[in-house]
Amino acid sequence: MGGLASFTEPFKYGDKTAISVDHLRLSYKEVAELVKQIRLSLNGQSIDQHERIGLVLDNRSISCLLVLLAVLEISPILLLIDNQMKALDLQHLVRTSSIKRWIVPGGFDVSVGTETVQSTAPVYREYSLVSFKGYDQENKNQAEEPCLLQATSGTGGRVKLAKVPYSALDIGSRWYDVWFGFKEEDNVLSTVPLHHSFGLIGSFLATLRVGATFVHCVEPTPRKVVQLVHSEACTVLFGVPLLLQLLESSNLIAPDALESLRLLISSGAKLESSKKEAFDKKFSKRIQQVYGSTETGVIAASSPDVEEPEGAVGLLLPDVEWKDGGDQAFAIRSRTLFLGYLGEERTSSVSIDHYYQTGDLGYTADGYVYLTGRSKPFINVSGRKIDPYEVTKAMLSHPDVRNAKVFGIKDPYYGEKVVAEVELESEVSMVQLRQYLLDNLAPYKVPATIEVVEQINSSWKNTYIQNEG
Repeated sequence: MGGLASFTEPFKYGDKTAISVDHLRLSYKEVAELVKQIRLSLNGQSIDQHERIGLVLDNRSISCLLVLLAVLEISPILLLIDNQMKALDLQHLVRTSSIKRWIVPGGFDVSVGTETVQSTAPVYREYSLVSFKGYDQENKNQAEEPCLLQATSGTGGRVKLAKVPYSALDIGSRWYDVWFGFKEEDNVLSTVPLHHSFGLIGSFLATLRVGATFVHCVEPTPRKVVQLVHSEACTVLFGVPLLLQLLESSNLIAPDALESLRLLISSGAKLESSKKEAFDKKFSKRIQQVYGSTETGVIAASSPDVEEPEGAVGLLLPDVEWKDGGDQAFAIRSRTLFLGYLGEERTSSVSIDHYYQTGDLGYTADGYVYLTGRSKPFINVSGRKIDPYEVTKAMLSHPDVRNAKVFGIKDPYYGEKVVAEVELESEVSMVQLRQYLLDNLAPYKVPATIEVVEQINSSWKNTYIQNEG
């Protein structure tokens, strides 16, 4: 066993359903036995706490969940990504992490044409262990602290790898259980990806810790969510604001469709008060907000027992320390604070007294947290932070684009959406330009609208900020 204790207790929960995916079910006893088999197989491949490992999650199979649990029990230096990641982003992470061994689902090419595969070994069903040329199992850094590497845009929007200690997973999952009162009888429906903290710690690990049933929704849509709520008798729902807004706005979903739910938990972006009220009015269900980040863990959350004041994102958690930085900037210290970014000294992102500058603007009053904006110019699309500099750079790499400007505008469903203005060097269709961007960026980073202009208006401040760092 590694540094993270098992989240499945077969002797306590036995034949109770632990995991349900597409109506395929495994009991706690079955999960524990399979996880043990996978862990022993990985141990036989010399994977231990001092190994750097990448794990690609398909977010759609029981195999994915079992492999994830097995690797977490070993507690190596682990990078989690999903199989929807674009080649350009994957190349960046492979290079940044220096990971030479990857556990991947069938058909996924983790080498992205830049690495030579040295060997391949089976792990479990469709999952295999791929080792790149240059891997040396005798050359492990024994001093490297085991941790979870999570891709994050930090405070500036550019992808970095945050080093999250395994203790943060343990503490964070316990917090969800205590704060929201998870019970063994709960059936928890998750619509969020497992490589994000909200999905991994909040919905998955917290559910298994109390012996509840984890119901994983593959490629969630409002209709599919309602079907699962009914067929699985779900009592808790994890979702991003966009999903909850679509449930509320759909005329095809009846007000009693979510009747079995006792908790609806939202995170990833701020949910506007008007949207919360509309949801409550239709379903007679109050949404609980969770505010936090990969770097800090949960900072504030709604109380299931008390209605928070208008505009608040929740109560500041008891173990979280808040430090004002002037002009509504603030820093956070908590028991779930990360260890810094991979490749950087800890003190470059976390202060000597262990405070982290979140990049958010806000204040506290009577124990509640209020957010007023961001101090950094990234675009927040349904909780995903997009660096306008990265999108601009991709656009300028097209031979027919002379100049480009990328920015965000408010959107009623996504919070913000990405838009762009371009000056063209020569004629190119927007269909061709959009396809070029799709080939080089993740789909959610491609501008929703692209406008061709004769000259882009720009200020020296925008140019300065975009080129910073």
